[in-house]
Amino acid sequence: MTNRGSNDPPRQASWTSGDEGDTLRFASAMAAQLTVGDVVALHGELGAGKTRFVRGLAEGLGLEPRVVTSPTFTICQEYPTPAGAALVHVDAWRLSGPEELESIGWDELCAREDAILAVEWAERIEARLPEGRIEVLLEPIDESVRRITVRGPSRFIEAMRTVSPIPAAATVPDHCPICGQPMPTAGEGGLFCSERCRLADLGRWFTGSYRVARPIHEDDLGEEDWAGANR
Repeated sequence: MTNRGSNDPPRQASWTSGDEGDTLRFASAMAAQLTVGDVVALHGELGAGKTRFVRGLAEGLGLEPRVVTSPTFTICQEYPTPAGAALVHVDAWRLSGPEELESIGWDELCAREDAILAVEWAERIEARLPEGRIEVLLEPIDESVRRITVRGPSRFIEAMRTVSPIPAAATVPDHCPICGQPMPTAGEGGLFCSERCRLADLGRWFTGSYRVARPIHEDDLGEEDWAGANR
C-alpha cells in the first residue's frame, strides 16, 4: 500500500458522466494516475457502474476491458497487465463483514507492491480499508448519467482535475447524499457529512433499501450471477 495520504490532506471533487463511455474514459484516465500499492474503494448502489469503472481502470492499464467481470462468487480476481503491475479486483458484496477477508489474504493483498486494488462494495469492509485509499462514489442521476465523486490525497485530486476527459460537477463543499446538508470543509467528513449519515447509508445496503439504478445487463454480471438473475 502506498503512503499517499501521510503528508497530503484528503480532498474530493465531482465530475458528471453522461453515459457509460464517459465512465470508462474517466476511469481509464484515473488508472494513469495510480501507482502500485494504491487501493481504489468503490461505492454506489447496484447498477451504478462499479464494475464498469473497474473495466475502465483495466483499459487504462492496457487490458481489454471486457475481460473484467464482477467476482461476486470468487470475491477476488487478479489480472496481470502489460505494464507489469497486477489489477486485483475485489467484490465485497457477499462478505458479511471484514473478518471474512482472511479467506482472500487481505492483509497480504494490501501489502503488495506490485498491484493496484479495486474494491467494489467497499463500505462492507470499511474497517479494514487502508488509510490513503482513493474513494469513488458513483451516483445515478438518471438511467445513463452518473455523478462521480472522488476523494483522495489533494495532489491526486488536482491531477484528476487536469486529466479528466469529462466535465467537472460542483466541487466541495457539496451536499450530503443522505440528509442533503452542506458538506464540511474540503478534506473533512468523507463522502457523507457525518458519521451518522455514513452509518445510515451502510444500513440501507444491509436492509436492501436501495433501488437498482437501471435494468441489469448480462455484461454487468459473471455467468453464475446472470444465470441466477434469470431463473
